[in-house]
Amino acid sequence: MRLALPHMVFFEPTKAFIDYLRKLSLGRGIIDVGAGCGLLSSVLANAGFKVLAIDIIPRDQAYHPVALLDATEMQFPAHCLPVMARPCHSEWIDKTIDNALRHASQFLYVGLERNFATDLGELAGKYKLTYEQFEAGNDGETAVLIEKRT
Repeated sequence: MRLALPHMVFFEPTKAFIDYLRKLSLGRGIIDVGAGCGLLSSVLANAGFKVLAIDIIPRDQAYHPVALLDATEMQFPAHCLPVMARPCHSEWIDKTIDNALRHASQFLYVGLERNFATDLGELAGKYKLTYEQFEAGNDGETAVLIEKRT
């Protein structure tokens, strides 16, 4: 029997983030990677987005249904926009982004600036990173668009 993690929220999106995501997604489905209890997925679904929440670890409570899937191994649909908000700081981030960009053309990371070097340091040489200039979350998070180099 797998134990569930307690209910915790790390990212609360701003209206500016929702507006940015609406323009960026262009109707593509959103995959909320490392969704935790699914708060972001719930907010996005209520805003009219098609969203799939995934996480490898179940939670005690959820705002939105969360599929138990391993983002480092799953095949992401080509026509989706994977979004990772406030992830744990580990090699899982690199593995997940590498895997997602084998299939999708873009990946959106959302985090605190103080974590960029740890979370994104290895990716700068492989991908094009665009640091967006707006407050994505209520704790001052920033969105970073990650794309394959052309």
